[in-house]
Amino acid sequence: MVFFIIFLAIVTYLVFGTEAFKVSFYKNINYAEEFVRAWIGGEGQGCRQKYAGLAKGVVIESTGPVDDSTTVQFYSSEDCAPETKISRADAGCLTIDQDVIGAYKSF
Repeated sequence: MVFFIIFLAIVTYLVFGTEAFKVSFYKNINYAEEFVRAWIGGEGQGCRQKYAGLAKGVVIESTGPVDDSTTVQFYSSEDCAPETKISRADAGCLTIDQDVIGAYKSF
């Protein structure tokens, strides 16, 4: 029984302990109005297309300890191709739809 409880605790940590960031999406770049939705996640959760074409700004917050190289990255492609990276951050406000660079399509 003790082994099962330890196993369950480890599995729970691995499943729920992967969160690293909360990304709040906004329809504008003043980050105070027109909230779209938030996404909470971290490494190994794959390429996402959530709110592409709708959000213009994001606020990135840490939800737990991560190493220095872990960031949220935004791409102009739908498949997170490395050569299409347009911005990245590990905290703070970020404009993700700029006239010069273009809009993000994935993160």
